Amino acid sequence: FAVGFVGCESRAQKIQKHITQLGDADATIRAHAAKELGRIGEPAVPALIDALRDGNPSLRASAVWKLSEIGKPVKQIVPALIRTLGDESEPVRVAASTALVEMGEPAVPFLIDALNDANAEIRLHTAYALGEIGEPADAIIPALIRKLNDKEWNVGRVSVRALLNIGAR
Repeated sequence: FAVGFVGCESRAQKIQKHITQLGDADATIRAHAAKELGRIGEPAVPALIDALRDGNPSLRASAVWKLSEIGKPVKQIVPALIRTLGDESEPVRVAASTALVEMGEPAVPFLIDALNDANAEIRLHTAYALGEIGEPADAIIPALIRKLNDKEWNVGRVSVRALLNIGAR
């Protein structure tokens, strides 16, 4: 007498299946996977962070968005998104920058630290995100002022823009 267990995937297997589906060519499959990962929530975070290193830029960008939507634990998600600001794919970098802005003030301490990253691309996107978040201004403004003379001219330019954006408020 044999007993079969059909559909008995572990949570880890379900998470991995849905993460793989984030890179599917079919938008319906991607949408379903994103919905399921959102339903799973925080337990999916470690696997989503691992997915940021996947070879498929579409999957990486989807993982970025899902991480920002889940939002917790901030101490794991924000540093992973900041590292993604240096991704080889511009759409992934832009998604990470926008996701950090969406996360808002909880991301600020991590972003201020990232202004000193060795990677100019990370510094540039970090300055942009800080300018969009804008609060707490008393912490962000001095950090951006220190970047005005960054060795990469574009980081200084984006820092000026970020300061102007904060000042406009």
